[in-house]
Amino acid sequence: MELEQQPIWSEKTDQIVPALLEARKDMVGAKTDESNAFWNGHKYASLTSVLETVSNSLHNNGLVLNHSTLIEQNKVILITEIIHISGQWKRGYLPIINKKGDDQGQGSSLTYSRRQGILAILSIPTIDDDAEDASDPNDPERKKQKEKNDKRNVTGRPENGNHNNDDIPIEPISEKQKDEFVEQFMDLEVPENDLKNLLKKNGFTKCGQITQEKLPLMMEEIKKLGKQNG
Repeated sequence: MELEQQPIWSEKTDQIVPALLEARKDMVGAKTDESNAFWNGHKYASLTSVLETVSNSLHNNGLVLNHSTLIEQNKVILITEIIHISGQWKRGYLPIINKKGDDQGQGSSLTYSRRQGILAILSIPTIDDDAEDASDPNDPERKKQKEKNDKRNVTGRPENGNHNNDDIPIEPISEKQKDEFVEQFMDLEVPENDLKNLLKKNGFTKCGQITQEKLPLMMEEIKKLGKQNG
């Protein structure tokens, strides 16, 4: 059966729909508890966070979440299924895209697809759990910290007094350079924690903060890390 012909709902839905409605009332949103150092520290909700958001509400309403896969036209398809104790069900289908083409890439792609499949089938948003976002924007301490962060974003360096010409803006790398930096890091299969440590060592928290001045040195450090992990 072609993927577009695969059923989404069981033949009967009179019991699963009310149960889903009740379960959904308790699901505010999945908290963004992880960050991707490769993409400017973009925050996202991990699979663990997503499961913690939905599991209790589903179970309390006689629902269980299940994942399985099928092969369709040489593509691996993830099936996200919610099953009611009555036997009625709802399904969602999502292709698993493995860009790296190896077992590690397959595992990462499967985790990503599971997370996205759950969010989609239950229409759950992700919410930023950053305490800073929830605090008063007029708070003096927050204003002070924001000024420091803004200055760091312009100069590419932390405000620690350990450098000269503090008032001279440092030109950040371009989007193309950032992509090349990330691509080299991924090609060398250096662990993400090493990237975070490298950024921190040079006074950055995101790839987009890297300056033209620092880029050549950091590229060399990446090569060294690649040899160490090779």
